[in-house]
Parts: sequence; C-alpha cells; structure tokens
Amino acid sequence: MRRVGLLLATAAIALPTTGDAHAWAPKGFVGTVLPFASRCATFDQAGNCLSDQDLGRMRESHVRIVRWGLRWSRIQPFRLLPPNWRATDAVIGSLASRGVRVLPVLTGSPSWAARTPETPPLDSRIAREGWRQFVTAAVRRYGPGGQYWTTRYQRQFPGGSSRPITTWQVWNEQNLVHTFQPRPSPRRYAGSSGSPTRESPPRTPTRRSSSEACPAS
Repeated sequence: MRRVGLLLATAAIALPTTGDAHAWAPKGFVGTVLPFASRCATFDQAGNCLSDQDLGRMRESHVRIVRWGLRWSRIQPFRLLPPNWRATDAVIGSLASRGVRVLPVLTGSPSWAARTPETPPLDSRIAREGWRQFVTAAVRRYGPGGQYWTTRYQRQFPGGSSRPITTWQVWNEQNLVHTFQPRPSPRRYAGSSGSPTRESPPRTPTRRSSSEACPAS
C-alpha cells in the first residue's frame, strides 16, 4: 500500500509587521493539514494513520495547529446509534497533549442523511436535524469547558494541557462539484453553515469553508 506522508501544507507564514497581522499569526507560526482519519493502533501500518513518529515530527517542526477533517459519517454511520467519538478523542487528545490545537472541518454526510458523503445534509428533516445535533455535540464535547477535556482527556493524558477548539470550519471546497454535490450552491451552503443549537457553549465561532482558487465548471 502506498505510504501517505504527513502533509506539512503550511510552512512558516511571513506577514507584514502590523499589530493586526501578528494577532492572527505570531512570528514562527506553523500549521499543517492532517490527512489521517485516526491514530495508529498496535498493528496499523505507518503512513496510513497518525503515528508517534508523525507527532514527534510535528513537535520538532513547532507545529501549533492542524486542520483536520471531522467527518460525521465516521462518527455516526447509523442514525439510531449515538455518535462514537473514540477515534476522534484519540486524534484530538494526542495533538493537544503535545501543544497542538485542531481546526476541525465539519463534513462527510452519512448514508442515512444524504446520497453521498459530499452531499450536504439538507434534503430532509431527519438529515437537517441530525446535522444540527452532530455539530452541537461536537462543540459541547471539544469546545471550551467541553466534556472531553474535563473527563476522558484527563484519564488519557494525565497532566496534559487541554486545547479546547474555539473555531470550526463548515464543509470544504464548497465551490467544486466533487466536494459539494450535486452542484455548488451558495444558498445550500448557507443552509449547511448554521450555528449550533442554543444548548451549545456560548461564543463558539465558525468559519466558512475554504475554496479552490478556480471556479467550478
């Protein structure tokens, strides 16, 4: 199987020497895109999962934030079963314990909510409500004061500093046909970018998805 290397997508960012720019990205800031869905287990092949070696390289490179796909289809593939956060806990916790913050990309509709993972969950009441519940649950688990940081994280990484998620990206490259099906639509994208429900922790910002520079054909 072809080895998938850790993609260091963003190196040190050079910004103008203005106060506002420094507030967004301090000197020496390094970020990366994380291509792996899960942590490596005992018998997993390195290169297909997040390994201790990958984490060590990120620490040596002074990586401070990773952009990572938080896919609903992996967490709740069956509508009648509750979300399973175990794999997500392992990734987010491993990074946080090494001082790396996560920018999650909320995406990936399960088969019960849409025709394909790249189709936003908007075409039925069940899909829309499921999406709202998923986003709310993610924020309540990993946001400031989230359930994960106060319970399981403390058992997994005793003494580790928590890195609550404070910004969430909704969908990815929504102007491309193969990532926003059946076709790009600003109206439909706006419908998928709603805020979590009122039970979510307050003051939790979301950001719009990144887009490719070229327009969709």
